[in-house]
Amino acid sequence: MSYLINFEKNCTIELNVKAPSGTKNVEGPSLCVSLKSPELILKPTCSFVLSTYDTDYLTVFLSKTTSKEFFSSDASMSYSDSGAVLELSVTGSHFDNMYSIEFWLNVASVTDGNKYGYDYGIRFAVKKDDYHKFANALLSSLRNQSKN
Repeated sequence: MSYLINFEKNCTIELNVKAPSGTKNVEGPSLCVSLKSPELILKPTCSFVLSTYDTDYLTVFLSKTTSKEFFSSDASMSYSDSGAVLELSVTGSHFDNMYSIEFWLNVASVTDGNKYGYDYGIRFAVKKDDYHKFANALLSSLRNQSKN
C-alpha cells in the first residue's frame, strides 16, 4: 500500500495497485484511490484501470520525481492517466527539504457518476522522505504487477 500524508498530517492519499481482473478488456492493473481530507472522503472501492501506457508512464514519473537530480533542481513534473481520471503534480524544493503535491481527480469517475462536471483537487506539502517512501512503495507494486 502506498500512503502519502501531508506535512500537517490532516490529509491522506492512498494509491494501491490491483491485478487485472482477467477480462479481455482490461489491459493493466487497477489503481485504487482513497482520499481522506476535511472536504472529501472517497469510498475505498474507487478504482480505475491503467493501460499499459499509463503503467509505464507512471513508473517513469515516479522514478524521475524521486531522483536526486529532480529534487536538487526544484523541478516540477505532472502525471495524468489517459482517461483523465487522476492527475498528480510534484514540485521539489531542496531549500526546505519538501515537495509540493497537487492531486486532482475527475469526480464523476470516482463517484460512479453520482457527482459530475468538475474535478476535485488538493495541494499540500510533504516531507521529501515521506514522498520517497510513497513513490517507492507504488513503484514496487507496479513492478510486481508487471511481472505477473
